[in-house]
Amino acid sequence: MYRNQPTRFCNLILAVLMVASASSAARAVDVNSPYGVVAFIPSPTRWDAMLNANIEWGRCDFSWRGVESASKGAFNWGVTDEAVAQANARGLKIYAGLGYTPTWASAAGAYNSVPTNLQDWYDYVYAAVSRYKGSIHYWELWNEPNLKQFWNGTQAQYIELVKVGADAAHAADPDCFVLAPELSSAGQPNLWMTALLQQAGNKIDIISYHQYDGGDVPSGRIASIDAMHNTIVNAGYGNKPMWITESGWASDNIGDQQQANYLTGMLDGMRTRPWWKKFFWYQIWEGPTDRAGLLRQDETPKPAWYAYRDFTNSHPAPPAVSVNLSTTDISDGLNLVTVGDGHTTPATVASRSCRRNTDPANGDYYIYFNVSDSFVFQGNHAAIAIDVDYYDLGTGTLTLQYDSIGNGFYKNGGSVTLGGKDTWKQFTFYLTDAYFGNRQNNGADFRISANIGNTFYLDLIQVNIVPEPTLAPLACLVAAFVRVRRRAQRAAHPEALRWVWNER
Repeated sequence: MYRNQPTRFCNLILAVLMVASASSAARAVDVNSPYGVVAFIPSPTRWDAMLNANIEWGRCDFSWRGVESASKGAFNWGVTDEAVAQANARGLKIYAGLGYTPTWASAAGAYNSVPTNLQDWYDYVYAAVSRYKGSIHYWELWNEPNLKQFWNGTQAQYIELVKVGADAAHAADPDCFVLAPELSSAGQPNLWMTALLQQAGNKIDIISYHQYDGGDVPSGRIASIDAMHNTIVNAGYGNKPMWITESGWASDNIGDQQQANYLTGMLDGMRTRPWWKKFFWYQIWEGPTDRAGLLRQDETPKPAWYAYRDFTNSHPAPPAVSVNLSTTDISDGLNLVTVGDGHTTPATVASRSCRRNTDPANGDYYIYFNVSDSFVFQGNHAAIAIDVDYYDLGTGTLTLQYDSIGNGFYKNGGSVTLGGKDTWKQFTFYLTDAYFGNRQNNGADFRISANIGNTFYLDLIQVNIVPEPTLAPLACLVAAFVRVRRRAQRAAHPEALRWVWNER
């Protein structure tokens, strides 16, 4: 449906808040936030509504038909430039959609037409990603192609469009993420998803999907999302992250309060499914019909906006540290460690810069990592999730070993089976007894290997603290304080808070 459209206690709390706020100042945004909304091209008021509800992601329309409307090469970036400026000024993130077809680029001239020449599509995707690669790293390739009103071509033609668009995006910015297929839950989504993954799954980085059926209640929709995830797993791509980039209910159908209740139900469902990484409510503004938005037509908040704000306050994204492996590694609280059996070399695989073990035949069996002691140290956060971006090359397993509570310096943290798909994938290792006391080689806290003697490739590694329910009230207080402070910082120094780290 994406249309063009006590004193001592207080002192303790203050100390915690100061630490939390100090550590947050290094980042412009809550990069792990799973919270989004379909925003199209929002007004400043709508951007503010997103910020004030802690909705960090806006799915915005960077339409090919809108930007390159008159003729090939005649780009009008005014609207999209302003959207980027508005998002950057608030430290928010854009997920940008790149369909639809300009009149000149197809025989039929309609927005849902198949482009006559896919080179035109390649050129637009390359131009858009190149222009905004300093601010936008996540790109959508079309919307709901399994519905005729959005794609009047065949399934095979859409798959070719994805291949060409993904190649263009990765050529323009090897560090970007391509999302597809944005299928609607109507229109035989399982068949489309399976075909897309079998033929072009190696081209996309994150799987996106829209869920509207399922008995029209949250439990039904979540069950349908589970079923689609099973389809993805059966196609061999269960290790790719999944985003639900559209779902919502209109107040006209169920009333304002039920709409708010259903929103909370969907967000609760996401939190219990680690493969479901982000959720985008449809939409920020209710418009003149259906009234599906978080804001009324006069842009005042509805109960759903308050429900979203209250949920994000009580369920902040877990803290994280990361390292982006490349020629010059981008470290944010996580560092690569070099030891005798862990030398690494920069590499480029499938248009993504990364690292590999240098000489596996002669002893470089591992890649080692050290987590900042200020983040996790000596078991103070035992519950940990480690996201690993790896290249699925050859056969065997990719295994993580870690410094665990007790004497488990190299405890096995699990393995993922390599399937020889020749594509980038992501896998999450869950640890419940992380010690991370610098007891491994050269102070390392964990290491990764892919069978003795095998070459393997890693890209982004991210360590996340899994929220502990007993700490929830304090965590909520900390999160609320940090967000207030962050907003003040954004307002006072917006330029200093623009996309200060690479988000891959």
